[in-house]
Formats: sequence, structure tokens, C-alpha cells
Amino acid sequence: MTDALESATEHYNWVLLESPSSELTSGRAVVGAFRYWIPIVELGVASREDLERGLAWARTTGVETLGVVAIDSP
Repeated sequence: MTDALESATEHYNWVLLESPSSELTSGRAVVGAFRYWIPIVELGVASREDLERGLAWARTTGVETLGVVAIDSP
């Protein structure tokens, strides 16, 4: 995963990652590998607390959050 991230950030200005939610903290390293972050939340699945926790967590990595994209469940 580290090699893939390094390669992606060398070749692309934007990289979109999709992953299942998890209690593991390994996601912090993934988000922290980027300069910018735009979290995508699914309405009815992610709670406000999930989003607030994610934004606070991202600040600890030094990544700049550019905004939030909300999508509606089908």
C-alpha cells in the first residue's frame, strides 16, 4: 500500500481512495500521506459524530481538509 500511495502521489494531483469504515488506526497513515483530503460521507450511514471524529483525526495528521462530499444512499 505504501508503494502504491507513493507512486500515485508522484504521478497525480488527486487520488481518490475508497475503503470500508474501520476502527483500526491504519487509515491515519493513509490520510496523512496526502496534502489534501476531501472526505466522502454517505447519508444515512455515516453520522455527524463520525464526520466530526474524522475531521479532528485528519487535523492530527497535518492534512488540509478542502471540504466534504455527501452522497445519498441508493
